[in-house]
Amino acid sequence: MNETISDNRPRPSSTRIQTETQVSAGGVVIRRRADQLPELAVIAVGPQNRWQLPKGLIDGDETPEVAAVREVREETGIEGKLIAALEVVEYWYVATRRGARIRYHKFIHFFLFEYVAGDVANHDR
Repeated sequence: MNETISDNRPRPSSTRIQTETQVSAGGVVIRRRADQLPELAVIAVGPQNRWQLPKGLIDGDETPEVAAVREVREETGIEGKLIAALEVVEYWYVATRRGARIRYHKFIHFFLFEYVAGDVANHDR
């Protein structure tokens, strides 16, 4: 059945969009050096270089902690020591997958890391 807009034009009824849950993990990596401000690792993603914290989907039977360590290493080239759990960020977004619109309910487990070793030049592409 069509709905009527205030100017009396018919509007097609909405179609149901499939909803999926995604669970990711990532980290805030801090490097402290004497007499300098702390450094924070961020990554640039997408064609317009949007800056964000390193994060990614949890694989198989990984725990959020294990996934966060892996994602930080893969996306930044940095090894970090996991210090503490931070927050779980929750949001919704819609994307296209194989030509179909999907609504995602996203959860991201963030952890605090202390820089141990590595170089940001050694991240994945």
